[in-house]
Amino acid sequence: MDQYLETLRNKLKQESLIYMRIKVIPGSAKTKFAEFMEGTEPTLKIRIAAPPEKNKANKVCLKFLSTFFQAKAELVSGHASPLKLIRISI
Repeated sequence: MDQYLETLRNKLKQESLIYMRIKVIPGSAKTKFAEFMEGTEPTLKIRIAAPPEKNKANKVCLKFLSTFFQAKAELVSGHASPLKLIRISI
């Protein structure tokens, strides 16, 4: 997973824009990266320390990603779903 995150950071530096597929697990004790799921659409699982109500988990997730990448994180799709598409831009 660390290698995948480093690849994303490098791609963001080169291209100023990346898209990533994530799976959010709300209601966790701590917000953190959980695992990388390989497949036709690589997906990063993130545990979120917020409930899945009133957009709280989405907001915490976007703030977490913004801080990690030191860039703007936006939710493109999956507002009410655990599977989401995120745009990260500098």
